[in-house]
Amino acid sequence: MVAFSPDGDRLVSCSHDKSVRVWDAEEGRLLLSHRQHSLPATAVAWAPDGCLVASGSEDATVCLWRLDAGELASLPGHPNSVRGLAFSADGRWLASCDDDGEIRLWDSRRALAQAWRVDAVTWALAFDPRRGRLASGSHDGVVRLWDAETGASIHAWGAHDEPIVALAYQPHGALLASASHDATVRLWDAETGALVRTLQGETRVPSVAFSPDGRLLASGSHSERVCIWDVAAGAVVQEIHSPRPYDGLDITGATGLTDAEIRMLKQLGGGEVEEQRPA
Repeated sequence: MVAFSPDGDRLVSCSHDKSVRVWDAEEGRLLLSHRQHSLPATAVAWAPDGCLVASGSEDATVCLWRLDAGELASLPGHPNSVRGLAFSADGRWLASCDDDGEIRLWDSRRALAQAWRVDAVTWALAFDPRRGRLASGSHDGVVRLWDAETGASIHAWGAHDEPIVALAYQPHGALLASASHDATVRLWDAETGALVRTLQGETRVPSVAFSPDGRLLASGSHSERVCIWDVAAGAVVQEIHSPRPYDGLDITGATGLTDAEIRMLKQLGGGEVEEQRPA
């Protein structure tokens, strides 16, 4: 899990080795790190002021890291692994969610303001930048909208047939994007919950993000590919492929390999060249 700083100059990452690291986004140089968590770190979010980073962990805590002062503070209380984090656009609220379906809302003084439970594992959160709402996505495929001040339910709808793992609001708040294990990204009217468009992928979609102007949408995939979509047209305008160690390797006629080894080589970029027949 990674998140860019508001100015785009830095990147924060979290890892199964329990660490949270801040990097120079252009040079890839490590700037800061901590291992405050006692179990794998599973979620990160950057506050709008660019000075505060939140991380969640399988140790059921949220850690707040003030970068300018080097201060670390732990927010305990979740009953299970923390899977999702989101800051409100004004920085007043931090929301967190966990494997038990509990959503917690923390205020700027690090105090617990609200807590409520969803009857499903909840991994995805996003704040509406315009309406004072919090969206959550769960493993039951349902998107739920909540009043960010009170935690009261506003609206809910069945969005996917499989778990929802990521949510993102368009910067001006017109659309809400949901990403799912069903290999789709779906765009919803943020006010009514009406389906606007379905973007069909090839494999599970673990991540989604809008461009600052809201015209483009990036979606990740388990096929190591990032698709850049034109939101208005619903079409892919660019594909970014993660390089694989055996890209371009010709394994045509290879001997001494098991079927499992051949499948693994293909997953890592190898391929068989079809025989060219004379015309």
